Amino acid sequence: MLKITEIHKGNMPEKKLRVAAYCRVSTDEENQKNSYSTQISYYTDYIGSNPNWQLVGIFADEGISGTRTKNRTQFNRMIKMARRKK
Repeated sequence: MLKITEIHKGNMPEKKLRVAAYCRVSTDEENQKNSYSTQISYYTDYIGSNPNWQLVGIFADEGISGTRTKNRTQFNRMIKMARRKK
């Protein structure tokens, strides 16, 4: 006789959402450098505190203008990885 096991959604582990953060300051001034490290700490803690999220990376460009993305190396890296579903 065959045995049938019913699987309920509640019994299956949920797939974690892959999450990344992008941090940036536009100048190399001292108060901006503090903001930069504060942003990185904040997002690391915030994303890490959610059990349904998996931190895949903190991408950060320091002292880069926000008017164009061309020179934002880490921003462009983050976008490429997202498009490749990495």
